[in-house]
This record gives sequence, structure tokens and C-alpha cells, in this order.
Amino acid sequence: MYRRCALTMECVRETRSVGQLTQEIPRAQRIEVDGQCVAVLIHGDTGDYIVPPIALDQAGDMVMGRSVLEAIIESGSTVEHPIIHDCTPAQLAWLDQELTRVSAELCVPIGNL
Repeated sequence: MYRRCALTMECVRETRSVGQLTQEIPRAQRIEVDGQCVAVLIHGDTGDYIVPPIALDQAGDMVMGRSVLEAIIESGSTVEHPIIHDCTPAQLAWLDQELTRVSAELCVPIGNL
């Protein structure tokens, strides 16, 4: 079965002013598959990219998203980012497959913050 991803309308926005024109620009949107947030679509100054979630296995060890977490900590920013708990190897494989599919569907690479 083919599933489409959904980009939620709730997103982080940046306000830019040029002369008398003020414009809100979406900077990040949640990517949901089957109602579950699986990643974040970042609209960066140099292009768009998908940031994978932080995933923890059943022992609480981080199995995905270490570089994402490091980038968040290094930036000093407060961000909302999906964290998936109790991830089994099968769920991790599904997640990796879904991220690849969503990346192809949106024509946007998977990257890091």
C-alpha cells in the first residue's frame, strides 16, 4: 500500500522585513506518516532538507538522530523535534524506509540541522 506523507500546517516561522513589506516565512514543518510525526522538513537559506527523528531503542539507547541532537545542543536553540521511544529493529527499518520514501516524494534530501 502506498502512503503519502502529510506536512502539518503548524510550523516554525521567521519574520523578515524588506522595506515596508513584512513576510512570514515557514522555517520548519512536521512530516507525518500515518498520523505519526517521523521527521521535520527544514526550509533553510541554502535549500530544504529533512531532519530525521531522534529514536531510542527499548533499552533507552539512541539508535538514530545522534548528530541531530548534537546540532541542537550546539546551537543552544530550543526546538520541538520528534523523539520515538522503544524503537524495535523492525520499526527502525520501517522508519528508515519511510524517510527514504518521503525524501523521494518531496524531492528533498535527508540531512541534519
